[in-house]
Amino acid sequence: MKWKKFCSLLLALLLTLAVFSAGAIAPAPAVSSQAGLLLNLDTGKVLFSRNTDAPIAPSSLVKVMTALIVIENCSNLDAEVTVSSAAIADLTGLTTASLKAGEVMTVRNLLYCAVIRSAGDACNVLAEYTAGSVSAFVEMMNQKAAELGMANTTFANPNGRDDDAQVTTIDDLAKLALYALENPQFMEICNIQYKYIPETNLTGKRYYYSSNYMIISNASQRIDDYYYKYATGMMAAHSAQAGYCLMTTAQKDGMSMLCIVAGAEKNASTNRIQSYIDAKTLFEWSFENYQYVRLTKEREPVCEVAIGLSAHSDKLVLVTPDSFKALIPAGIEVSELTTQISTAEKIKAPVQKGQELGTVTYLYEGIEYASSPLVAASDVERNGLLFLFDCIATAVTSTVFRVVIAVIAALIALYIILVINNNRRGGGRRRRRSGRYNRYYR
Repeated sequence: MKWKKFCSLLLALLLTLAVFSAGAIAPAPAVSSQAGLLLNLDTGKVLFSRNTDAPIAPSSLVKVMTALIVIENCSNLDAEVTVSSAAIADLTGLTTASLKAGEVMTVRNLLYCAVIRSAGDACNVLAEYTAGSVSAFVEMMNQKAAELGMANTTFANPNGRDDDAQVTTIDDLAKLALYALENPQFMEICNIQYKYIPETNLTGKRYYYSSNYMIISNASQRIDDYYYKYATGMMAAHSAQAGYCLMTTAQKDGMSMLCIVAGAEKNASTNRIQSYIDAKTLFEWSFENYQYVRLTKEREPVCEVAIGLSAHSDKLVLVTPDSFKALIPAGIEVSELTTQISTAEKIKAPVQKGQELGTVTYLYEGIEYASSPLVAASDVERNGLLFLFDCIATAVTSTVFRVVIAVIAALIALYIILVINNNRRGGGRRRRRSGRYNRYYR
């Protein structure tokens, strides 16, 4: 009995492994963060989401917006800035770079402090330099948020301090992250593991490691539970209202992922920060279960469709407009995907090369994984004589034509009936008149 039970368990295990090796995707892993998103940057496909539209406190993730506003509005990042007393007047609860009133530092080095160190005082200094005041800078932040479609976000400060008026959502932070990824200067700064900040007129050298522990590989600072060799920037955060938050990306095997988590805590038993554990877990799951592959080459034929009103061809080749890549389950071949073509049964000329005429959908075991437009591979001219015949045939078979013919037939029939009736009445009158006249001639 024990041997039979062992064999049954072994068979079940082998069947399970066979299913996953055939391309089945394992369920998304459990994470403890209150809100989160995993987005494939290559396709825009959301692989994991939790409470992405719920209001959250952004904490230091606002510094992504702060840095972007500064970079976009300061033409010279090597310009020198003098720290004001107001910028460092109230830094309670904030990580700082220990800036001093009257200290002179370049915009670039202040950005290193703001992004790598997550220094709130550097954010205040940059805000004053860029907009004239912190309040004016916050207006710029909210204006940019509106431009990016961050409809559920309101900024109240540039330094990430908790404020009941400062609120966002994971969905909105994803829009900010996608925008940040397009800014090479910001990405260069946020991807730095550690940085020396040169001495200033008031302070010696500063040496900072990134606040994002996922990208720190230095042996003296690396935390193995957090470090992920495929990870890149952007920003980590923590506050009483927000908990532990993280906005980061990762690249592996030709795939790029964006992960944002918020509302995480420290694990009571391990004392590990769960935002890093959650992000690492989601990254590993996605790279193990998905692959980014090319389904078609640029202008590769996908199908043929019947073409009408052309004197030279009765078939038209449809292609994908570009080299088409998609995210599909790991462990399967492109040839194992099934295709579903959606287009008209017959297309009438003229057709222009590149004209969109349908779609092709790629499925695996009935699940849709990708879809691409189908366009004409070539021009097709219309034959004038065939077009004329088609117009006549269309007119003759159209509902309007049939209705008009029916109305005309009914009118003709009515006319004939009226003529017949009139003729009958006219004949009777003539007979009566004829009888009356005959009396006089008898």
